[in-house]
Amino acid sequence: MVALSLRASLPLPENLHNMEPQRIRNKEFTIKTPFSLKGFSVISQKICEAIFSPSEPNSGIIFRMGREIIPADYRYIDKNSSHTTNLVKNGKIIRSVEHLLGAIWGMGVDNIVIEISEDGIPFFDFSAKFYAQAIKNAGIIQQNQPRNYIFVKNEFKIAIPQDDRYAIFSPAKDCDLIIDSITDLPSPVGNQAIQFIFGEDDFLTKIAWARSFIRTPLDDDHKWQRIRKAYPLLPENPVDSPLIVYDDKKYITRVDFKDEPARHKLLDFLGDISLFKKRIAGKIFLYKPGHKFNYKIITELLKRYLTC
Repeated sequence: MVALSLRASLPLPENLHNMEPQRIRNKEFTIKTPFSLKGFSVISQKICEAIFSPSEPNSGIIFRMGREIIPADYRYIDKNSSHTTNLVKNGKIIRSVEHLLGAIWGMGVDNIVIEISEDGIPFFDFSAKFYAQAIKNAGIIQQNQPRNYIFVKNEFKIAIPQDDRYAIFSPAKDCDLIIDSITDLPSPVGNQAIQFIFGEDDFLTKIAWARSFIRTPLDDDHKWQRIRKAYPLLPENPVDSPLIVYDDKKYITRVDFKDEPARHKLLDFLGDISLFKKRIAGKIFLYKPGHKFNYKIITELLKRYLTC
């Protein structure tokens, strides 16, 4: 499968903890040079291309699909989507944007234009690694515009009690964002914790490579085939899948690190929270993040900071 060979072309660093701290960025950034990426379309299952270009200060992340301009904005979240984040406007749908948006946000890019066709965003191995690497290769340049932050000044909690999910926001110094995320799922994933600190941790080596995961009992012959209907490019045997697959006892596919699922959940959160459009200065403790809960967090932040 091509996706597997693509994944192998960018090996993981030997030491994820030997990372040079990054400068805290108080100004907006865009990419230095345009670039394009070719990958698989989740719509047509064919090769598709996206073209990435620098954008003006304070313009945000913008998708162009033909004549339609779709900003990466909470107002265009498709509430009917599940297990992924889609954007919809005037009947045009951009599917599974969370990994790309997570890469853009995690790499510190504020303004960028992404031109796509009806085939949508190029897909690779269910991670954000290829997007993040391409952004790094293109270079990132500072713009003469202050970043649009909200500053957490008092502790508050957002929760979905019936699902036992919650997020606690508390103050942090300067413009740092510190995220502590806990994923709590049945075995073999279990309870996993990961921390990411903007300005210190390197997104490309710590988060970007973490892949999506899904539980599928091997005694259910039909579930994997249902998954393959959504993603026909997945192999017939889940053992060979670039998507992490596990049953109630063990991982069917390999994991690069034991806490790869927790890292991926944090990646999804970064992609979803970018739709809030403002960067957050503070500490966030997340317990059991997920797409629907992430949307709930955005909704509550809008109520709290709508006039900021």
